[in-house]
Amino acid sequence: MVAEKRSSYEEIRQRTIEENKKKLEELNLSLLTKSLRETASPKPSPVKQVKKRKIDVGSESFERRRSGRLSDKPAPNYRDAMLEYANIDRPRNRTYKRRDLLNRVYASDEARHYAIKRAQEIENTLGPDSLTFVKPMLQSHTTGGFWLKNGLSAGWRGFAIEHELVDGDAVVFHLVNQITFKVYIVRQSAFAESKAVASAPPKLENRRTRKKLVTGN
Repeated sequence: MVAEKRSSYEEIRQRTIEENKKKLEELNLSLLTKSLRETASPKPSPVKQVKKRKIDVGSESFERRRSGRLSDKPAPNYRDAMLEYANIDRPRNRTYKRRDLLNRVYASDEARHYAIKRAQEIENTLGPDSLTFVKPMLQSHTTGGFWLKNGLSAGWRGFAIEHELVDGDAVVFHLVNQITFKVYIVRQSAFAESKAVASAPPKLENRRTRKKLVTGN
């Protein structure tokens, strides 16, 4: 009985497989699956190596002309110009002495206001049509990050060190053309000097007057 059941099961299984094969052949699914496999895993195409063109600078120092309109003109030679530029001595960057941060100057409020007032007086003498502004100096302008204003910070560090600007000074900027400022500096130390002069006792001068004797003829 067991052997008969196995044989019948095998017959049914074999019959089912054959029917499925026939259906696949009718639908051409075998060819479809093969094409899908080929498209899913394409073969890597070899990368074409592009050879870089080498330019011999030594043997060719002129620009090739491709325009017939300029063919009658001599080709420019850039080699002499390059050599001439290379032989020019470039100016070295200016070196400035380093500020001693331990000897910073801290201006008093009176000295600061004095410098600002004097700077405003100078600004008024330049006329109402002049493009001017007054900038009181702080530690960040003279000994810190040397940041002044957008468009003016380039080169400001060297200018501040060279002119020995300190905290409390007032600077008047006068725009004379599109790229040039004329600068007036008012020192905060002038306040102490003016105060010392004002508190000094007046000098007594002994003057002798001489009378002229006019004799008549």
